Formats: sequence, structure tokens, C-alpha cells
Amino acid sequence: MEQCGIAGNLVKWISSFLLGRTQRVVLENCFSSTADVISGVPQGSVLGPILFLVFINDVVSTCFGETVKMFADDLKLYSIYTSVNGVSDLQQSLDLLISWSNMWQLKINISKCHVLPIRSKSRSNTFNQYSLDGVLLKNVSGAALDINIT
Repeated sequence: MEQCGIAGNLVKWISSFLLGRTQRVVLENCFSSTADVISGVPQGSVLGPILFLVFINDVVSTCFGETVKMFADDLKLYSIYTSVNGVSDLQQSLDLLISWSNMWQLKINISKCHVLPIRSKSRSNTFNQYSLDGVLLKNVSGAALDINIT
């Protein structure tokens, strides 16, 4: 938080809000043992969404040169390229994104990740394959977005 300009008593207050929490599961009259909460924020808290954004804010810096758009917990990564180098740059950004998620223990739901290739009509209809953590990403149809560049 200090890297984002949050300092002093506010950091102390947020830290006391997050640290030292425990949880347990209750089902009817059965109680699990108490466990320390080592990450995350209390769901439904006012601070939760703001702290999540602070937590993921540096994900943008992991991308090689692509444009990144974020909203809540969604991330769109895209690039416009005219050579084969752009293909490898985009894959490199995807690899760095996986490294970032592993470092921060924030799992990416790869089953919800897709590639939307958009090409001019003058280009071939072959599309590059991209992967996340060794899993090939599915290309989804971009026919409705087909661009005619002459």
C-alpha cells in the first residue's frame, strides 16, 4: 500500500483490519476448528473492492507491450501487430501474467479465457494459438467484427 501512496495511520488501520483474522465453518451444530486467514479481505466489506484493486494494480506492468483493460476482476489484454514478432510478444505477456498470478497466489480461471482474433479481409484466415500455463486458449468467432481494410 505504501507503494501506492497510502501511508501512516491509514496503513496501520487497514493492517489491523486485515491481520489476525480467523475463520471456521459451521454446519447446523457442527463447528470446524478455527483457522488463521492468511490472505484476502472479508467478503462484503466496504474496503474489499478497493483493496483488491490496490492488490492487482501492478498486473499491468507485467505485460510486454500490449494494451490492458481492467474492470473489477476481469482483464482484457490485446495488441495490434503487423509482424510475427507481435505474436511472440503477446504470448510472452501471457506467460508473464501466469508468473504474476503464481507469485501473488491469485489463480486465473483459464476456462474463462479466450482469444478473439480480428483480421483484415486481406490477411489469411489462419490464427495463431496462444496458451496460458500450458493450456491452449480457444479462439472464439470474430466474424461479426471482421474488418475490411483496403
